[in-house]
Amino acid sequence: MRQLLQRTRVSLSSSLLRCRNTPAAARIQCSPPAANVDIFDEKMDFVRKIRWIPTSDDECRAAEQQMLQVIRTPFKQTMVSADGHAINTIYFGVPKDTADGEEVAALDPAKPTVVLVHGFGGGVGFWNQNIDAIAERCNVIAFDLLGFGRSARPATSSISSVDAAEDWWLRSFESWRRAARINNMVLVGHSLGGYLSGVYAMRHPERVKHLVLADPWGIPHKPEETRPVSKRWRLLRSVFSAVSPFTVLKVMGPYGPDMVSKLRPDFAQRFPNAPDGVVNSYIYHLQVMRQSGSNVFTQLQIPFGWAKHPLIDRLPSLQREVPVTMLYGTRSWMDSSAGHALVEKLGTARARLRMVEGAGHHIYADNANQFNQYVIEAAHATTLPADA
Repeated sequence: MRQLLQRTRVSLSSSLLRCRNTPAAARIQCSPPAANVDIFDEKMDFVRKIRWIPTSDDECRAAEQQMLQVIRTPFKQTMVSADGHAINTIYFGVPKDTADGEEVAALDPAKPTVVLVHGFGGGVGFWNQNIDAIAERCNVIAFDLLGFGRSARPATSSISSVDAAEDWWLRSFESWRRAARINNMVLVGHSLGGYLSGVYAMRHPERVKHLVLADPWGIPHKPEETRPVSKRWRLLRSVFSAVSPFTVLKVMGPYGPDMVSKLRPDFAQRFPNAPDGVVNSYIYHLQVMRQSGSNVFTQLQIPFGWAKHPLIDRLPSLQREVPVTMLYGTRSWMDSSAGHALVEKLGTARARLRMVEGAGHHIYADNANQFNQYVIEAAHATTLPADA
């Protein structure tokens, strides 16, 4: 393969050199014969087919657009510069031709603005069953977190602590909010997005009208280990905690796309409105692009999946003016008892917990109708009614 590419490179370089030394009027004759062009295209097509990790930003964008095409609400999608990085952002209810920087001004001022924050490994496309319903009553903005989705994926080797990891995301989040010109918002975060939304609300409470934590990660303490842990298990645990769970897809190379459907056949079933194969394709491209956000996440967790600084100890310090709604799926593996404990600490005057029937961890997709209803109610709530 190396020899093939070298011969192709030498051939093209020779052709370009001959053209450079040829009078302009005669350069058209320097174009390689059509047959040679066809051969070159076939060679490059062969190279593309044997890519070890068959992904690219264009392919990820195409899969994302197919996820979004089912949304009826008009929207404008753009890259917002935040802290020097491009953040993939969608303003729903805004005409596509709205001038850059004027998107929020084009929103309905009579409606509350809901900002959707996806979870670990997620992206804006996963909200496709929620946008139309929520957008009827609210302005809706969704974005890809730094290091995930189609947002920038910068190097993260310098991040080596919880504080550094949180600062990395929150600096980007606040810079994005300022660039997007959002004054205040109903902040809806799922899973890791819920954790980060909670930390953001503590740091910038004046910007959060209502905090909605949807099956959030990082609420409880890690349970005490009741049995001795062997050295071998400790070693394995430390190794795997430092590796992204999506690394296996990269290791599988060209077999990775098929692995998504085999390992998680249930995920595509959560999005019946998406064209066949699109959900798995979108998931694959999101996970095998440069690891960035997933690497930073390892600084937040204790193996496996427990927060080093759980929110149950921290969120009670949130300013009392910010109401909190917690949503859990009745079939989720997330521990809703920790959510109940947090509501007790916050006080029922400003916090409540609601269960989404029949939903697992991905409550926004498993029971989209009830999830949408609860988000709309939170967005319009001036006081918190008793839990229903």
